[in-house]
Amino acid sequence: MAPGRAIDIYAQIAKGEKTGVLKLARGKIAKELFFRRGWLLFGRSNVVNECLGRILSDGGKISKEDLDKCLELMKTTKKRQGELLIEMGVLSPDEIYFALKFQLKQRAVEVMKWEDGQYQFVEGVELDPTITDITRIPVPSLIYEGIKEIYNPEKIQADLEPFLNEYLAMVENPAFKPKDLGFQTNEADLYTLISGFRSLWDILTLSKLNLRSTYVVLFTLFRLGLIEYRVLEDAVIEKQDREKILDLYKDLKGLDFFAILGVKDDARPDEIEEAYHRARQALHPPEGLTRETPEVQKVRGDIQKNYDHAYEILSNDAKRAQYLVKYRQDKEKENKSEADKAVLGADLEFGRGETFLFWKQDYQLAVEALTNAVKMNPKEPEYLATLALAVYLKDRSKIGQARELINKALSIGPRCDKAYLYMGRILTAEKNTSEAAKFFQKAIELNPENRKVLKQMFKGEGTDKSS
Repeated sequence: MAPGRAIDIYAQIAKGEKTGVLKLARGKIAKELFFRRGWLLFGRSNVVNECLGRILSDGGKISKEDLDKCLELMKTTKKRQGELLIEMGVLSPDEIYFALKFQLKQRAVEVMKWEDGQYQFVEGVELDPTITDITRIPVPSLIYEGIKEIYNPEKIQADLEPFLNEYLAMVENPAFKPKDLGFQTNEADLYTLISGFRSLWDILTLSKLNLRSTYVVLFTLFRLGLIEYRVLEDAVIEKQDREKILDLYKDLKGLDFFAILGVKDDARPDEIEEAYHRARQALHPPEGLTRETPEVQKVRGDIQKNYDHAYEILSNDAKRAQYLVKYRQDKEKENKSEADKAVLGADLEFGRGETFLFWKQDYQLAVEALTNAVKMNPKEPEYLATLALAVYLKDRSKIGQARELINKALSIGPRCDKAYLYMGRILTAEKNTSEAAKFFQKAIELNPENRKVLKQMFKGEGTDKSS
């Protein structure tokens, strides 16, 4: 099995929505990965470090004593390790779920590192009825995570840089969609830049991701067959240039002089001059353009006039000073309007986050919504405190991050009762009841209504100790 071959094997199974078992061997290592309709469901391995107990022990989630006791019980009861750890009260069902998912991902990703080995996919094998879909992993997102973890970003960059002037296009009817890769917002936005009329260089310039991340995303899209290089014929070059010029003209409308040249309002004279010449250079017709319509010629000339006028004002000290007065007045009005929108948007995101956190127990979506709320209004301590609780409930190993968020909330609002209440809840889950009691007491002092909340919380803990 050649280096990177595992990616192709996984992709073929996912594309064909195949069901069966992938048998893998390398030296003394043997693994079996079970797929159902193209999703990775379950895995077996003879690698000791990939055993659930070892993963939990090495990660500090369980003690060696608990691990040894569990192993003994497995011999006598024939029950699975996760089931026994729950019965022993060592871990919650949520913690076992995330551990099993992490174990499955690591077993599959580790194979992507192999430079040799053998494999056999046995299709149509009837899977064990006890193997459920609960920990299933979409293969495209598995491949993306594996590439981020394994591949050297410098090597990826070196492989793609020779194609900087090539145009990238989406493949028609691809086997996967960007959402299958688990893209975050900026990663998904990068995919939308690939239009068939932008070069690799254009996309690198427009990407909101850092350079390394952009290269990794593009490499993944290539490997999974979502994008391809495309040669542009003369007619297509003309069409691409026309669309580029018309879009640029539309984008310039309503912009201030600083935005037209792409500089900050405190830019130095040499920065303004450099930006002006760069804008003019980018406006030149592309190489290979054989003709230009009168419409495009006129628009190109109008854009040039915009650049010239902006440069005329900003390169003259007296004209720039006069322009700055009006510019700053307009910006002040604009910023106030944007701030009002941000507060409203943050409140809406916070409401969504609370719904996911307390009613639906969807901690992933809760973290996403509350993170958005904090970004929109970072000075609201209740948003930070609620995000801290969501972060912890999503991943108990991130108690340090949760503490930092609570501390930040209290530094902004020392009388934020929710910060004390949620920190007490986190400490209770960590079995640090003495410290938790101090936080609960402070929460009640700040807001006596929290006494009712605590009664309801501890009443519910009889059936759900994980929360």
